Amino acid sequence: MASVPDEFVRSGEVVLVDLPAETLRRRIASGGVYSAEQVGGAPGDYFRAANLRALNELARAWMAGTAEALGEGLLTRLGPTEPAVPPVVRAADSGSASGEAVIRRAAEIAREEDAQLVVVRVRISDGLTRRPSADEVNTHRKLTAELGGTYIQAQGPTLEEALAKTARAQDAAIIVVGRHQFRLAEFFLGSVSARLCRFLPEADVREVPTS
Repeated sequence: MASVPDEFVRSGEVVLVDLPAETLRRRIASGGVYSAEQVGGAPGDYFRAANLRALNELARAWMAGTAEALGEGLLTRLGPTEPAVPPVVRAADSGSASGEAVIRRAAEIAREEDAQLVVVRVRISDGLTRRPSADEVNTHRKLTAELGGTYIQAQGPTLEEALAKTARAQDAAIIVVGRHQFRLAEFFLGSVSARLCRFLPEADVREVPTS
């Protein structure tokens, strides 16, 4: 395959489309850059915000003809070429409107921590808990993809047991759950976060007030 010298390309009009890292991550997650299968439905380890910002710097340096010098500095700044395993923020989705608030807050935390977002829809196997409709689940799955995350479903006897199992499997750094304003059940059973901490004493569990 023939190649074109960089100097020749730069001599013409080159336009750099400068997208914020999080916007690009959302496009990757939704299949706007790669197919969802190529990235597993969410940004892979390589598409972390820090790496995308570094690629942006490199693109600007290439346009200025200083890519080689900047590349050495980036390698020094970013460390080894072996990608570090990104932290995971896991959100518990109830399938209701309150679940949307939890997902959005978890996405904010994932951006702040430069972490992967994983949303878990737990199906309680007691036969008594109301199951959300397919439309509700699909709405939250789509929202998760738009926010750059992965949506999965799990099943267990209780919400906290199922969440704990999935969190251990992926070594989640932060778990985000909702906290309802109705406190009678919490008085007798304890909050979801408190019950979850019994299974995962070292977990960073964060609550989102919901109606």
